Amino acid sequence: MTAARKLLMNPPAAGGFTPADLTSLVAWYDMSDASTITSSSGAVSQVDDKSGQGNHVTQASSAHKPTTGTVTLNGLNVLAFDGSDWLSRAAIPLSTSSFFIYAVARTELNSSRRVYMSPGNNSFVAPTHKGNSAGFGFLIGGIKWVEMSGVPLDTWYRQRLSRSSGTITNYKNGTAVQTSTNTPLALSGSFWLGGDNASKQTCDLAEVVVCNADQSAGDAADLESFMSTKWGI
Repeated sequence: MTAARKLLMNPPAAGGFTPADLTSLVAWYDMSDASTITSSSGAVSQVDDKSGQGNHVTQASSAHKPTTGTVTLNGLNVLAFDGSDWLSRAAIPLSTSSFFIYAVARTELNSSRRVYMSPGNNSFVAPTHKGNSAGFGFLIGGIKWVEMSGVPLDTWYRQRLSRSSGTITNYKNGTAVQTSTNTPLALSGSFWLGGDNASKQTCDLAEVVVCNADQSAGDAADLESFMSTKWGI
């Protein structure tokens, strides 16, 4: 792979920032980086974690493997999930008091709440898109859905969830749009991409970052700039 191609896939923000610079980084899945994707004829069996923590996600069943090489965003590869596909692994350790979750994604089917990533068996926090009302939000354990309207399906967006000082804040394309003071339940089960333990979704995922602590305002801004520049949204 050429140096120019590597730079295209991981363009630095000011000061050369990349997600590797985040505090308490525990998972980083970059679907544009072909060196991290194991596939056969486009069917993906593994995506490697670029955080250095070894939290790779896998799928052994041919019937449930997402697809690589068919969908792009800003000229870069993303993974396509058809509603029966997923990648998973054992739960990634995350604090319920402070965390930071980031994804570049879109959901496609207009049916019900579309959870495209879940840190653990619907018991913690899941970024989501509510299909029927073109909403956008997240699930706090089994306690409460927090949603907003006006986010159409088939639209790429950058979603960020962070919790600190007892408040979860949901960001859409770098702007805070929702908050909640509900306390997440303890993490259990598996970590999922493409859905959760209850259902799998038709969605496309470009990049996912998970940290076991909230980030400083400066680092969060650098990540927003990095993702916006890289993915063109």
